[in-house]
Amino acid sequence: MITGEKLCLLTGLTDRRHRQLALEGWFPPPKSAEYLLAPTLQGLFKYYREKATRQGGTLLEKKGVKMDKDIKLADLKIAREERKLIDRDEVIARFQHVGSRQRMILFQALETELPPRLDGMAAAQIRPILRDTADAICREMADSMGGFAEASKPVEAAKVKA
Repeated sequence: MITGEKLCLLTGLTDRRHRQLALEGWFPPPKSAEYLLAPTLQGLFKYYREKATRQGGTLLEKKGVKMDKDIKLADLKIAREERKLIDRDEVIARFQHVGSRQRMILFQALETELPPRLDGMAAAQIRPILRDTADAICREMADSMGGFAEASKPVEAAKVKA
């Protein structure tokens, strides 16, 4: 048996909190202001273990989760340094640049270069010129992407199909 006063000194909890825990079923309630020693201590240990688990696990588990996050962050940093990973904003800026450049090249080809070259030609003569112009535009796009993607492969596939 242990008195309520000694139990308070050991746990740092108030007698009222001990009684609440006893009512919650963690250990038997006191009789004449005394608690059964073994069942009370076992109940307190069980209460604290379950409380720690509810709060996100043990300290070791929390350190493991933190370590996993640190490893992921380090992997991302390495991938970024090796240029295997690119920031979203950089991707958007690159595509905006490529898109505006493509629009300019396409406009120039359709508005100024092609009409005089195609004037008076038959469809069979026009098709290779259009294909060459489309290939040139695709090559320009691949060049402007600066190795961002292998954009020349679809051009080669298109030549085989044609």
